[in-house]
Amino acid sequence: MRTIRNSAEGILTANMNFANGQLKVKFIGKDEEHFELFTLRSFVEHESKSNPNFFRWLFDDYSITYFGNNLSKEQKEEYTSWLHDL
Repeated sequence: MRTIRNSAEGILTANMNFANGQLKVKFIGKDEEHFELFTLRSFVEHESKSNPNFFRWLFDDYSITYFGNNLSKEQKEEYTSWLHDL
């Protein structure tokens, strides 16, 4: 069984920072006080629900189906623990 890739947190942090930058630009001059930036955990949760290949990428295992529908019990536990630690 493959585990979560070692570089996942760093890559996701960089992607989150880019997304947060885009949000800041989008709200310049428009209701600037009423928008929320992603935390790393919220970004990961968002990606897992919106990107069908997220779990394939996260575990570097392309036998995983879209949205991780066939994750093993061990993979689900590893993901839950990893997400909790973010």
